[in-house]
Formats: sequence, structure tokens, C-alpha cells
Amino acid sequence: MTGPVARFAKQIAGQGYIVAAPSSYHEFTGPEPLEYDGPGTDKGNDWKVAKKLAAYDEDAELSVSLLLSLETCNGRIGATGMCLGGHLAYRCALDKRVSAAVCYFATDIHSQTLGAGKNDDSLARAKDIKGELVMVRVEPQVTTCSFTDTQLDLRQEGQPCTTRGPRSYSQDSARGRHLLQLLRSRLGTTRLHPRRDEQGTLRSWTYQDLL
Repeated sequence: MTGPVARFAKQIAGQGYIVAAPSSYHEFTGPEPLEYDGPGTDKGNDWKVAKKLAAYDEDAELSVSLLLSLETCNGRIGATGMCLGGHLAYRCALDKRVSAAVCYFATDIHSQTLGAGKNDDSLARAKDIKGELVMVRVEPQVTTCSFTDTQLDLRQEGQPCTTRGPRSYSQDSARGRHLLQLLRSRLGTTRLHPRRDEQGTLRSWTYQDLL
């Protein structure tokens, strides 16, 4: 688990939630995280499309089953993730046992190229999601048009919940703080107030803790 993801998970756990963070590439490597460099990125991109889509789904299903087996679990399961994890959180929400998913800049969801064969069915299965779904901006290198297309695809498939977040959410230095606050807003412990410029463009958020 990379440092930013570990910090994000710890901050969620710090709110009193039980957190499970499965390794996406356990078939290819050990528990050590991939480095944020050229070789690490290349490995991640190669493994992302070498792993079978069913294997990603199995990881999610086993994680949900593990959480539900705990005596301290109240039966309400949520999923969240960023980049590849955002797409995997979306696919986790296909499990009817999942109450909500918050997906940050979900990689490849617009191009339907996740997994071996690069032909995932994530958008086509949007109607299978029964819980609340929040989509926060597709990854930065994807155009606004692609985000809009994903938005429309979800609405056409009967899944009406989409939320756009500011670009700063994808900056590593701010990731833990901003993503946690947006997630907490969905949990009802924080109220978000948008700040916009004169043209109405969203520039930043301010937070008001409710607890």
C-alpha cells in the first residue's frame, strides 16, 4: 500500500470505521507498494490489463465478506478509492451488499478498458448498483468530454448520482485531507461549501465540521 493510500485509509479508520485495503496486484508481487516512478508506473499499467476482471471482482467480494463476518461490523459497507481504486470501488458497488461508493477519478471507466482483454462492462452494469454512487472527476489526463460522457452514460443506465471535484483532489500533497473531507461530507459529518470565481468555476472548498 502506497503512503498516500495508507494515510487515506488511516484517516477513515480514525473516524471510527473498519477499513479493509486489499492489494490489487497480489497475483504478481508481494505486499510492498509500487514506487511512484517510471518502472513502478509501467508495472502497474501492465498488471492492470493482465489481471482478469473476475479476479478484481473476487477481491472485492472477499473483502466485503470479511468485513461482514466481523462482530464489530454493523452490516453497512462502503467502498472508496482513487485512480484504479476509484474504478474498483465502482465495481465493488456492483455487489448488492455495498451501501455506497465514492469513486475518485476512476481510471479507464470511460474507455471500458480495465482488465485482461481491455473490455470491461462497468458502465453497462450501472443499473446493478443499488447503493449510493458518487463519482468525483475522472483522472486528470482524461478530457472534460470523457467525464461528461461518463456522466451521461451513468444517467442513461439509471444511475443518477455524479459529483465533480476540483483538480486539487488528485495532488498527492493534498490528497488525504481533501478526499477525506469529501468522503466525510457523504457520511454527514462535514458540510462542504464551494468557492467559485467570477465566472462560476469551482476553485476550492471550505469545510464545516458538524461533529
